[in-house]
Amino acid sequence: MLIPLLIFMGVSSDKLRNINYSTAKEQNEYIVGSEAKYIDKMFGDILADVNQYAENDIIADYAENAEGLCADLSDSDEYREIDRIISEYSGFGKASEIEILNKNGEVIYSTNLNDSGESAIVPDSNAVLNNGISSLTMYKDSSPAFSAEKTIYSAGSKAIGTVRCYYETDVLSEVVDSMSMGSYSKVIIMDSAMQIVESPYKALRTLNWSDEYSLFADELIEYVDAGAYDSACEPIDYEFEKKDKSVSVSYVKSSGYYVIGIVDLYAFSSSKHLNTFLVWIIAGIDIVLLFFAVQYILSPLKKLIEYLEKRHKGDHSAVYECNSGDEFSTAGYLVNSLIDHLAGSELRYRTIAEMTDNIVFEINPQKGTVVMSNNFDKKFSFRPKDNTLSESFFYKGYIYKEDKARFTSDLNKILNSDDKWIGEYRFKNKYGDFSWMKIRASKLKDLHDIPTVVVGVIVDIDREKESELNLIRKASYDALTQLYNRETFLKRLSAETEQIKGKSSLAAVMFVDLDDFKHFNDDFGHNCGDEVLKFTADTIKEICFERGFGGRFGGDEFIVCLTGLKLIGDAGKAAAELIETLGNGIDSADGEHHLSIKCSIGISFYGENGYTSSELISAADAAMYKIKKHGKSDFAFASAGDKPERDLESEFSHIDSNDDIEDKDPDGA
Repeated sequence: MLIPLLIFMGVSSDKLRNINYSTAKEQNEYIVGSEAKYIDKMFGDILADVNQYAENDIIADYAENAEGLCADLSDSDEYREIDRIISEYSGFGKASEIEILNKNGEVIYSTNLNDSGESAIVPDSNAVLNNGISSLTMYKDSSPAFSAEKTIYSAGSKAIGTVRCYYETDVLSEVVDSMSMGSYSKVIIMDSAMQIVESPYKALRTLNWSDEYSLFADELIEYVDAGAYDSACEPIDYEFEKKDKSVSVSYVKSSGYYVIGIVDLYAFSSSKHLNTFLVWIIAGIDIVLLFFAVQYILSPLKKLIEYLEKRHKGDHSAVYECNSGDEFSTAGYLVNSLIDHLAGSELRYRTIAEMTDNIVFEINPQKGTVVMSNNFDKKFSFRPKDNTLSESFFYKGYIYKEDKARFTSDLNKILNSDDKWIGEYRFKNKYGDFSWMKIRASKLKDLHDIPTVVVGVIVDIDREKESELNLIRKASYDALTQLYNRETFLKRLSAETEQIKGKSSLAAVMFVDLDDFKHFNDDFGHNCGDEVLKFTADTIKEICFERGFGGRFGGDEFIVCLTGLKLIGDAGKAAAELIETLGNGIDSADGEHHLSIKCSIGISFYGENGYTSSELISAADAAMYKIKKHGKSDFAFASAGDKPERDLESEFSHIDSNDDIEDKDPDGA
């Protein structure tokens, strides 16, 4: 009897091993394909950032006129302006070096210069570009890198230069290291020149550098040479060191790169599929029971199996009945109690999830699936193609562009390294607006402390956010004119004086005082006076649009900061425009009066009239009083001989202390 039993168990083992091998290869193919899509998106984001530089008008003008990089050029105002533009725009944020080349291929700007004022790297002229992404090359200290390039075009669509950004392969290594497929898998990223970066990172090598890789290199090269990128490469099976292994590959369209995953089938089968071993044991026990079991044992077992099948299919009314008085009766009672308890827990969980406004979700990273509670459809119009993670709301939903990078980073952390996730982001709701949502999630682990699923909630906090922003607005804006109040304006101006240091552009402060404002209140009433103040504020907002900010200093006094000016006369033009617009006036709300407004304006400049907010305002105030004394309704520039009529500096000199400046945007942007 033992010989047939051993034969049966051996055959069953082979069949189960083949099933596990197939499962391992399918999982390997899925993860490699998903990560290829993620890397493809990452390259797309990099190219979009590089394109931001290539489309900048100032950079284009610089590329068209600058010649080869030298120490004198790198010390010019134009070079520093380019430096400012590139430093202010963070973009993807991981470029090791950024270069600008003119149409002759000469480097005219670099974020990494040596002592002679020249670029500190020598670009790889043999790098093959795919949509702007180069193949891997050696960078500076012999570490692998790749570059992203975009052509700079003139207004007449003529190529006048190139923007080139270098990225070290730690950008790729982060992605590779995050592709956790278990301790029995290896991940490789390969460029179109068959150069590879492995995880864990070792060095930049060719595909067939090792004895193991050479076993599948030829087949993989044939697939690459065939150029059949739209059709998946079939898994390549091979044996190395007496172990069965399989290779899956996925093409990254945006760069010509490939993601390669190697899975150890033998190890996967023996350690990851304990259920295979258990099935093998149970199969053996079943055979033994065929020889030794009696009818009164088999009958209760059959009833128990039938009962479990009914409950598995959703028949919650099914009950296991066995009155034999033996272990099966005890087991049946315990099974009934356990399943009823689980069913009750599931019902309570579903009821709570459906009653709350919060959206409950569950992510299974191993299966690559996502489940959302039914109330998701009440908040969002997004509908996924299926329940896979790659097609889910987390990857394909509409996220506010300023929150997207942070959201993607937080999602990758919870899927890979972190156990908790708390974050606030803006998503497009079912009405087409962006609403603030808070995501709270935790990673659940099994008895062996291995992560299994991520469970969390999506909470609508849009009203709370709006209330918070309203409180900030009320504390920062003048209630009548909706301009900055005095305190907020002084803080913004103090911050602006810190930022403008070293810039080539001008910044000006205009102190505006309405002439004979009292007669509006006395002759037409205070409502009419309020209309004058609001019209003045609206005019100041138009003057300041995209070139500064304004505030109400108190009463009928206003103050304006203009930034990014190229000429001193630009401030004078703005003042003249303000005087003209106010002079044209408005009709009162009751239509009985035409309100023509006059004002006196004093103008001071950063550097020429002071370096702090108090110095600039005092100088502008003195220039304004000079106009008041000589006919009103005009503007004047501050000069060294002007003396302030009042001591404004003592009122707000503390604002110029950096300790008092709050780095907070009242608009909540």
